[in-house]
Amino acid sequence: MNSAAEMIQNASGIGLATLAAISLLYLLVLYSVGLFGRRVSARHPLAPWVFSLALSIYCTSWAFYGVTAQAVVNGWWLPPTYIGSFILFWFGFKLVARIAIACRRYRITSIADFIATRFGHSRLLAILITVILFLAVMPYVALQLQAVATSINTLVGSTTGEYWYTDTGLYVCLWMTVFAMLFVSRSAKAHQPNPGLMTAIAFESLVKLLALLAIGAFVVWGMFDGFADIFSRAAESSAVQKIQQQALPAHTYWVHVLLGFAATLCLPRQFHVSFVENQRLSHLRSARWLFPLYLLLMGIFTLPLGLAGVILLGEQANIDLVVLQLPLAANRTDIALLAYLGGFSAATSMVVVATVVLGILITNELLVPLLFRRSNLTAAAADNPIKIATLRRLSMLFVLLLGFIYYRAIGSGTGLAQLGLTAFALVAQLAPVLIMSLLSRRINRSGAIAGLVSGALIWAYILLFPELVRAGIISSSIPQQGLFGLTMLAPQHLFGWQGDSITLGVMFSLSVNSLMILVVSQLTQTGLGEYLQSGRFLRSSKEPAPKPQHQLSFEECYLLVRRFAGEREAQRLLQRNLRERDPDLQRQAPANFIQATERSLAAVLGGASMRLVMGAIGRHARLPMETVERFVDEAGQVFRFNQSLLLSTIDNISQGIAVVDADQRLIAWNPRYIEMFSYPPGMVEVGKPVAELIRFNLQR
Repeated sequence: MNSAAEMIQNASGIGLATLAAISLLYLLVLYSVGLFGRRVSARHPLAPWVFSLALSIYCTSWAFYGVTAQAVVNGWWLPPTYIGSFILFWFGFKLVARIAIACRRYRITSIADFIATRFGHSRLLAILITVILFLAVMPYVALQLQAVATSINTLVGSTTGEYWYTDTGLYVCLWMTVFAMLFVSRSAKAHQPNPGLMTAIAFESLVKLLALLAIGAFVVWGMFDGFADIFSRAAESSAVQKIQQQALPAHTYWVHVLLGFAATLCLPRQFHVSFVENQRLSHLRSARWLFPLYLLLMGIFTLPLGLAGVILLGEQANIDLVVLQLPLAANRTDIALLAYLGGFSAATSMVVVATVVLGILITNELLVPLLFRRSNLTAAAADNPIKIATLRRLSMLFVLLLGFIYYRAIGSGTGLAQLGLTAFALVAQLAPVLIMSLLSRRINRSGAIAGLVSGALIWAYILLFPELVRAGIISSSIPQQGLFGLTMLAPQHLFGWQGDSITLGVMFSLSVNSLMILVVSQLTQTGLGEYLQSGRFLRSSKEPAPKPQHQLSFEECYLLVRRFAGEREAQRLLQRNLRERDPDLQRQAPANFIQATERSLAAVLGGASMRLVMGAIGRHARLPMETVERFVDEAGQVFRFNQSLLLSTIDNISQGIAVVDADQRLIAWNPRYIEMFSYPPGMVEVGKPVAELIRFNLQR
């Protein structure tokens, strides 16, 4: 054992400059892959296997380091968080499909946007979820910085700097910041797929998988005589037996399975890749078996690697780093560098996507509304792409800076597994409201807010507060003596609990969270707008948007948009969706071009009117365009007659009523509705977004 440790010390003399050059070269290759993916996607759609590999952003540096430590201590062959992902994709695929359909239908940009849209576009819910995700991502960013910094220090034979400016983690953070800024935050349109990013993530997933498989094969068959040899020697090893005395109770495995299930659904980076970047439902169907297969391959060597590390390096080994230490002990610097690249790749993809998603969240849900309200900006100024992209970059910088601060203050003294599980436990608070809101229309905004707030507060008390005290950031005797001096209220021994804090925090917070959602939803009334939106949202998430049933040429689409939206919008339709210089406009338009036509019409006519128009065209698509326009005009007359009938009906109702279309724009109301809210003359008009009326009421 001592000789192995000495070999690690002697072999770990890789120069820092060499390591920096390798890292820089890898980032340049990654950037080139992203550019290649962006160019290829202009001609060909994203391949299903690329999407499935991109989903594997779920495996961060924790998959290289922290999971190995978990496995050897508890004897877990497959990480339970991976089992949670299996369960979601195999048995909960209908839920995944419903979320994907709703995201495409409503052009969702994040999980906060998704939940807020389900509850009537609730601004308060969006802000609350943004804050929760911000707090959850901090430990996870710190985990990546700690993992990469520690691996660099191990390879070059140094230790963590005493001062912040000598800490390797600072320079890792700066590298990742620059890469994220250059690579992804160019566009202000958060809902649009980014094929370059997806291709780069897929490449990184391939690198980390091949790296881990190569290291596992080298250790199992190069340093031992196969799996049987490792397990037989582990059974006789006193070091392994001593470490496994710290094993958690069996039920903890299933708590971690629950965390894996929730994290696969709710982690902001995972939601972004799974649903926001998803272009076809068929990609998710392919991922249903490709993604679990990937996780199986990532986990197959986890326990053997951990056991091999303890057998060769002894009980004093840093079991978080056996993936690096074992090749060094065998004097194989090349394998150690491969392990470093795998961990670096896993950390980079997570940090980049997580900061991009948080940048979108902070910008869309906090900064833009704040600037709009404080500066009295016009809508055009608030939607300025350059300004939004700049705000997003600043938000990303802020996230990474706070991640480094968390790493210095708390993370450097906490195990990688503990950091990852702490973040998972907070993200899991979104799972009850997300799942319940798709299962029942009775769950309302008040219940969702009550559940999220209560769950997050319990998480903070049981899991975050003791860490802050341990790090010396807060001085308090509560973790030892309990709240109000009652030991039964001590955070990590609540009501006499003697198990691990993660299990207590997860089960107690999720139970209270779910109970509050159900109880408060039953005790409070649901607003009319929220009720209508929830019904529409639930219906739309069950079935994918129907593909265009009509066949139109490019010219017919152009003439139709010009007829209703004007020449400028028609020209914009061609410029944005036609990549050929001299296209044949008589050729049949593909589905994506017809969908773009529908969006252009919906922006002018509203969703309901657009469907009426396209339905009329679908029934008469083979007729000349002039005849089609006549049919559309006749359909419009029928629509106006039906609207008049609706107005005359609701005018005679004593209650205030307003009717909105699928795009949340007013289409009808009665005088009582105007009287109830005392709207000024001209304020309420057909096509007025409901959000503007809500904003007007809030500002009064």
